Amino acid sequence: MDSLFEPAADAEAARMLLVDLARAGDRFDDPADAYRVLASVVDATRSLHRVLHNLALAHDRFADRATDPDGDRAHGRQLAETAARQLRGAAAQLDAAGRNTDAAWVANGQLVCPPATSPTLLRRAEKTPERSRPSHGPQLER
Repeated sequence: MDSLFEPAADAEAARMLLVDLARAGDRFDDPADAYRVLASVVDATRSLHRVLHNLALAHDRFADRATDPDGDRAHGRQLAETAARQLRGAAAQLDAAGRNTDAAWVANGQLVCPPATSPTLLRRAEKTPERSRPSHGPQLER
């Protein structure tokens, strides 16, 4: 994605990479991978906020020459202003998601998660009755 001046091409490439990440993230076997992916998602959230902000500004710039499909300039301006307002709202919501994601990344950075075959987990599993054992995921060691 080094097109620098081709926002539509960059957007499509980013979309495809996010689809790939979503598929790859269906299963995290290594807790360190989850930490690294979360850090990248925090940065991506900030970048997506900037994209939405820039799109809102673009709609502001285009509003004076916008028309609707029937050529109505007043309605076209109204549509551009609505799109810009909605994009700013989406950016604000993304800010909240970004703060939550950042807080999750900080908390994740404090986790200690030994390999599933560590002696501590094996001892813990031996002491845990079968019916109360979790059915998925590694145990966190504190």
